[in-house]
Amino acid sequence: MTIQSPDVLVIGAGTAGAAAAARLAEGGCSVVLADRRPAAMAGARWINAVPGWLFDKAAVARPAPPERVRAGNTHASVLTDNQGRFFSVVASDPGLHVDMVLLTQRLQQRAMDAGVTFLQGRVADIDLDPQSERLEGVTLALAKTHTATTIRPRLTVDASGAAATLRRRVPALADACPTPTPTDICLAAQYQHRITDPAGAQDFLAAHKASPGDNVTRMGPVGGYSILMINVSEDLTEVGVLSGSIPADGVPSGQAIVDRFCAQTPWLGQRLAGGQAPIPLGQPYTHITAEGVALVGNAANHVYALHGSGVGMGLIAARVLADAVTSARDPGDAHTLHHYAHRFLRTYGGRLAGSDLFRRYSQTQTRDEISSLLNSGLLGGPMLTAGLLQTPFDADLQSLITVAAGALRHPRLALGLAPTAARILRLQAAFTDYPAHPDPRALDAFDTRLARLRRF
Repeated sequence: MTIQSPDVLVIGAGTAGAAAAARLAEGGCSVVLADRRPAAMAGARWINAVPGWLFDKAAVARPAPPERVRAGNTHASVLTDNQGRFFSVVASDPGLHVDMVLLTQRLQQRAMDAGVTFLQGRVADIDLDPQSERLEGVTLALAKTHTATTIRPRLTVDASGAAATLRRRVPALADACPTPTPTDICLAAQYQHRITDPAGAQDFLAAHKASPGDNVTRMGPVGGYSILMINVSEDLTEVGVLSGSIPADGVPSGQAIVDRFCAQTPWLGQRLAGGQAPIPLGQPYTHITAEGVALVGNAANHVYALHGSGVGMGLIAARVLADAVTSARDPGDAHTLHHYAHRFLRTYGGRLAGSDLFRRYSQTQTRDEISSLLNSGLLGGPMLTAGLLQTPFDADLQSLITVAAGALRHPRLALGLAPTAARILRLQAAFTDYPAHPDPRALDAFDTRLARLRRF
């Protein structure tokens, strides 16, 4: 057994982990990046739509082709109900459909260029200080040599995604960050297919008032929290099919929804690439640090639950963490790490929490109820745009008039939605009061306040 003592150990070499490792190393830290899979197999394996502003905030260069697979002009998101009936068009971000394999590779290469060491291995054990319970060591079972190495960093970052490899093992985090229940797990799938009949694809787009490159997004295809998004390339040669749902609610999985759409669509041909994975939903954890350890990405529930996207927020969290600790004498010190939690959660926690509260509301709705809500006008264009782009909703006069008109036409729907909308606004505001210091009493009081607002 060998022992290494870098400044930082990052567990998980997907986008959040690779970005954190790169940023920390560029800031002067010695970093080891570990994953149970080979580096080339780490992270998501599909095409993901990521708003461009998230890359900018994360200080990660926006993707360029071939990493950016839709390189044309700004495209629209054409939204329909579960029966394919058109209800809205939202001008989207400039077409940032990103090949996650290539993005992960770029971030890993950036980390290696900064001097990061990569190890393939799984976490076999951890070592906690018996008095302070600070995480002091992690033992990795190495895949290639079938030996173990113990790493004793000053800071360990859990970027292991839904596996939450360290979060589940560190008592202070395991107690404060409950494992998502089955009704908080989205099973998502996304695949690229060759188009065998361009005319058929063009007819599909025309039927949905869409153009090549646009996203045609069917909301609630099986009711509740579910989505089906079809993106036909500008040259009509490929199509991306994405879906996600929560099977614990008694509905088909994202994979099953994709498979059904493909079986019913004659202009789809060979499956080229893609994959499926569970995505943890839920409120963002308010305890994302402990002595010697920090959580980023899906391990911290940094997922915009409205559409199950965690890539951009994970990249931002990686930057905020690195900015908070790289100049510190002890990057694993509780007060140093709290600067990360404070800045990230005050800025983005309310947005994530509000998104998840609406997700939970949608799970209570049937297919017909979702369809009625979508066609009511209660969710205006600016709201939908904010939801797609993961930005705060900035209500202007016209959008308020549209919502008010919808409420007059559909008073029952408005009354049903109003309590959830009010809670979302209060929840978003609450995160601006996230405690500035790692005071256990203040954090407990904050959690109690959130629990009341989250109550459905």
